[in-house]
Amino acid sequence: MNQPFIIAAVIAATIAGDYVLKLASNKENFFSPHLLVGVILYALPAFGWMHLMKTQSLAQIGIVYSTGTILALFLMSLLVFREALTARDFIAGLFALCAILAYKD
Repeated sequence: MNQPFIIAAVIAATIAGDYVLKLASNKENFFSPHLLVGVILYALPAFGWMHLMKTQSLAQIGIVYSTGTILALFLMSLLVFREALTARDFIAGLFALCAILAYKD
């Protein structure tokens, strides 16, 4: 399996988990089905990480994963949850994008 697909799947599972946990945080009952689904989605990336660590350094994976997750959460906050973002949020998103561009082969 190719590495970009695996890292994209790991990021997608993390983002899906974040989405479901955001929904769970709006529930009155702490232990909800959303919480269970979020926990499962958070556990799935461990399998992708194990595969990625066979061929890449932890630093490489960490930079791409962290930056991809930051950018995806930024977009989800803006587009899905329609949260008010500050100039500081946009600057941080720009820096995250710069980090991924600086790391590109």
